[in-house]
Amino acid sequence: MEKLVTYSLAARKNPQDPDSPPKFYARAQARGVMSIEEIATRIQRECTVTRPDVVAVLTALEEAVSDGLKCGEIIRLGSLGSLQVSLGSEGSDTEDAFTTGMIKRKRILFRPGAVLQDALKTLAFERVSTLDRTGGTADGGEEEEGEPDSGLSA
Repeated sequence: MEKLVTYSLAARKNPQDPDSPPKFYARAQARGVMSIEEIATRIQRECTVTRPDVVAVLTALEEAVSDGLKCGEIIRLGSLGSLQVSLGSEGSDTEDAFTTGMIKRKRILFRPGAVLQDALKTLAFERVSTLDRTGGTADGGEEEEGEPDSGLSA
């Protein structure tokens, strides 16, 4: 698969000025999904470890990361980045008045490390038609073929 991030354009109106014409913004379009099995196959090609061994390690990694997050630990994945639990809550007037029932949002934050930040610096892009949820194009036509736009992500 060619190393290009595909995108389409989406028209959006300015909510503060509904009478103004819409502007067009880039929207990433996924080319597919990479499963644990596909990751294992790709890793197997790069080293001497077998695919079943890689699957076993990645499955154990899933469990270890999940357990670590449940314990409130920051999970550092080397130069890939780190994962950490983040909370959102209602405010209380005093410390003593706060209860865990006031915690309303739990999220996992991912902070990319050097390898992923460097990957963003070298992305290349290809514009495609907007995809519908069934995998076809929203306009019923073929996806656009064109020259890739090279650029950096902000």
